[in-house]
Amino acid sequence: MDRTRERKSMKQKILQSAFAFFSVFLISEISIYASLSASDNAGIDQTWYNAGSGGSGFGSWKLTLYSPTNWQNGFFTWHSSIDDGGWSWGIYANSGSSAVASRAFTGGVLSPGQQFRINLLNNSVDSGGLVGFQLQNASGYNRMAFEFIGGHNNYTVVLWNADLSTVQIDTGVPFTTGGLNAVYTQLPNNAFSLAVTPINGSTTTINGQIIASDIQQFSVFNGNAGFDSLHNLYFNDIQVIGSNLWSPPTPQSPGTTADTGYAISTLTPTFSWTGVNGASRYGFYISQFPYGAANIIYSNVSLTGTSFQIPSGALQNGTKYRWNMTSFDGAGNESGVSGRLYFQTSVAPSITVQPSSCAVNQGGACVFS
Repeated sequence: MDRTRERKSMKQKILQSAFAFFSVFLISEISIYASLSASDNAGIDQTWYNAGSGGSGFGSWKLTLYSPTNWQNGFFTWHSSIDDGGWSWGIYANSGSSAVASRAFTGGVLSPGQQFRINLLNNSVDSGGLVGFQLQNASGYNRMAFEFIGGHNNYTVVLWNADLSTVQIDTGVPFTTGGLNAVYTQLPNNAFSLAVTPINGSTTTINGQIIASDIQQFSVFNGNAGFDSLHNLYFNDIQVIGSNLWSPPTPQSPGTTADTGYAISTLTPTFSWTGVNGASRYGFYISQFPYGAANIIYSNVSLTGTSFQIPSGALQNGTKYRWNMTSFDGAGNESGVSGRLYFQTSVAPSITVQPSSCAVNQGGACVFS
């Protein structure tokens, strides 16, 4: 069941205090897609510390303690049932404290088609405690969290609104101390899917929409789960995988990025673009002034290669046009729309026939040969 409410009590203390120093809420426009895969596990990155790093494709660790007193929270590596290379990362927190471990994706924001993967294992969580992971933009603002709240029955997905209120989604995945795998897939138009699979269990998929597709880092947190090792949170095998398959191609010619009156002299121009690796085909859309979906005069969603000559009859003389493209993967999923190029066709010249002489005059009328 979906429900919307503000963060309360321990949830506010853990998550809002972690980002209290931000005074302005920003939504970034995507300008760079993550182009590199990323991978790390505790077996190859046992010594984790602030500014330390291991694996590939991730920035340095940022390890943050909130309300630390007398070793009540911290970070370590140890053994668990989700070990890789014999080790797992661990986080502990009790007595009202919390601990957060964060890393950035060095390849840029997650693009449609890319996935973030993580293995988690939580032990017991005291009532009101909180454990899980968050996906955030480069400034640390949350977009989505997967978490377990002590006292609840199931795990929860949390989505953030522009006013910092939240939508909570009951995943239906029951509490477990056996570990689970979570796979977040970024989809076009801010959509996502999250596949959660308990170890030796079946997969549950949660679909939703985040406020902006600008995820560029993750954090794993333990908020006051409780005393002793029976309340530790473990995680391992963090990965960013997949390609930017759902990125659109880049239009090259004809046209300019602004409606400047750029003119072409043919009604059957060849359109060219930069292709996308892995795309099975492309969509081509051209509209006439005043542009937009209601004014599309030609489209083709079966193009391959990186150029296409529009057939005769599609374009008219003396008309302004705008075109853009999409790409498709092998399953038929369509990307977002590319940038636009503008052009106009030349006005057809008028032809006036001037007779040179009157060949025959019949009844006062000229008959021309």
